[in-house]
Amino acid sequence: MLQRSYSTRQSQATRTQRTSLKIGTIKAVCNTPAQLQLAGQLKAQYPDVYVHTHLSENKDEIAWVKSLFPEREGYFDVHTQTT
Repeated sequence: MLQRSYSTRQSQATRTQRTSLKIGTIKAVCNTPAQLQLAGQLKAQYPDVYVHTHLSENKDEIAWVKSLFPEREGYFDVHTQTT
């Protein structure tokens, strides 16, 4: 669930390497409700860590998420209420 992101950026005179962590839920349909809840707990424990997710990629996916989480108002709500 925690993913490490590594990038190298080149400026005019120096090269900077950055490593960061993110909470990776990716898509609601790829996680159980328990995993999404754990992601929310991690975010609460580490508020400066980013959450990486994909939302509303296409209409079929939106309908699939609605069928999996009928108690939620929409795709975004699935993530904001659990992460």
